[in-house]
Amino acid sequence: MRRLKRFVCDEKGQELVEFAFVAVWFFTFFFIIVGFCQVLYAVNFVETAANMGARYEMVRGADWEYACTAVGQLACKDTATQYVIPYIQNMPHPFLTAANITVTPNWMATAGDGTVCLQYQRGCQVQVTVSYTYSLFTPFLPALTHPISSTSIRTIHD
Repeated sequence: MRRLKRFVCDEKGQELVEFAFVAVWFFTFFFIIVGFCQVLYAVNFVETAANMGARYEMVRGADWEYACTAVGQLACKDTATQYVIPYIQNMPHPFLTAANITVTPNWMATAGDGTVCLQYQRGCQVQVTVSYTYSLFTPFLPALTHPISSTSIRTIHD
């Protein structure tokens, strides 16, 4: 009987059991925080990519006389899908899956004052929409997907 009482009252290994309980909660919250930070990074990337894509199209819009021969070349015209899509998809984006990035460039049909626009005409607007589907993984919870999208519109100037 003494042996049983001593075994029940013994506290050896107590810290290990307490650590196991606390570690599960700690690491769960840790991965949730890391996942949330990655979602914020993805939102920032999508917004920046849309702005940079619209600027890329705007700069190549008005008076450029040469055809583009390489991504990133300055003196060239760009059609709506010729180079802006690879330009954005080739941007460095750690922690993101390139296959989940969707780029939709669009030349607006009318200018801000209502006049009809042709491509590459001053005063016309270009619109670039970047979308990304983010898959959030956290242990002990089901995988969640979150669509992220941003649109940027720029006006072609001289």
